[in-house]
Amino acid sequence: MVFETDASGRITYVNEVAQRIFGYSQDDIAAGLTALDVIDPSDHGRITRAIGKLMDGSSTGAVREYLARRKDGTVFPCVVYSVIISDEAGTPVGIRGILTDITERKLMEEELARINRELKVYAEVVSHDLRGPISVIQSASATLEGLMEDCADRDTVAKGDKVVGIIRNSSLSAEVLIENLLALAKAGQSPGEVSEIDVKEIVEKVLEDKAWPIEEKGVRVAVDDDLGRILADPTHVYQIFSNLIGNALSYNDNPDPQVGITHEEEDGVHRYLVRDNGPGIPAEDIESVFLPLFRGKDGGTGLGLSIVEKLVSLYGGEIRAYNDGGACFTFTLRDLETPGDIASA
Repeated sequence: MVFETDASGRITYVNEVAQRIFGYSQDDIAAGLTALDVIDPSDHGRITRAIGKLMDGSSTGAVREYLARRKDGTVFPCVVYSVIISDEAGTPVGIRGILTDITERKLMEEELARINRELKVYAEVVSHDLRGPISVIQSASATLEGLMEDCADRDTVAKGDKVVGIIRNSSLSAEVLIENLLALAKAGQSPGEVSEIDVKEIVEKVLEDKAWPIEEKGVRVAVDDDLGRILADPTHVYQIFSNLIGNALSYNDNPDPQVGITHEEEDGVHRYLVRDNGPGIPAEDIESVFLPLFRGKDGGTGLGLSIVEKLVSLYGGEIRAYNDGGACFTFTLRDLETPGDIASA
């Protein structure tokens, strides 16, 4: 559905599709139909602010979701893509845009949310059932290790220590896998505590927590001075950068290892790039790195990047992997206006 408005928000043009869907006639439009007339009152404040930003020049375009309202009072979810119309002097004189009905998409999102809730419950039950036996194995391993200290046969001790090491490492790997499965299940859920955060502070916390591998490998880390501010759950943003930076550290075998984190912002969309100067991602793996349980050569649990992709999608963004002098991960996060926008971004 295509539309145009003047600087005050009065609708000056809509195509026939829009007239049919909303139920308004050319006479209604000529009588002074405005953008507020076709948007539910619950979204009037948001659309008024969006129009104001376009007309005062603080934004050249916007993509927002609203609840549209037909002439008969029925409503439906929509996404509006809008840009300013300027005169020859460059002064904004109106808005031109496209409105798309996203009812079907919303139904699919609700079904996906239901599946995610069931997955979370399933993962919690499975992890609970698995943690018990793993705890027993770890306790038995510790007991066996103590008994081996009292053994006089050095050959038996050596063999026993090797077995104990295998048991310990395997049980720890199982624990990590359980935690990652839980994180993957929770990544599809709506954020818990949402606040405006300084992304630079989150990244600095990640780097502080990974100080040991950074110092051990002598990694040079370059981070943009400004990584923007975004309305989000701090834990989600931490998980995104922790997984990506962790990969950049783990798989970088360059004798002079480097990691870079950059940021750009345009029209409320934050674009980030996390890159390294290592060997890069094998060409045959590029399309599969975000699949759950996909493990490349010397891979971990195969869940880290799946968690990242789910979290990025939760905030209305996209992520892509490619090689350019090393592995590169570029992703976007939306600068959400209200906590309620997260579910509909």
